[in-house]
Amino acid sequence: MNRCLYSQRSHDCREASPGQRKRSVVQFLYESGLIDKDKKIIDLEGADLGEAVLYQADLPGAKVTDEQLATAETLKGATMPDGTKHA
Repeated sequence: MNRCLYSQRSHDCREASPGQRKRSVVQFLYESGLIDKDKKIIDLEGADLGEAVLYQADLPGAKVTDEQLATAETLKGATMPDGTKHA
């Protein structure tokens, strides 16, 4: 990933709410190929998802607990680890 794009994402993250920052970080890691349900490079098990904005997040196969997900600010429209759609 080029430095300019990384710098822009960093800037965007600093101006976002805590929940939006967490979503941005998870999205960045996914898009960078650092997290993938088929190859465990970074394990989110035990990660603090408190206040995370996971609106329409694609989570099938993610190793997260119900307790972790319950702390997220929103899961509206998210596809859950078991493949079901959150209302």
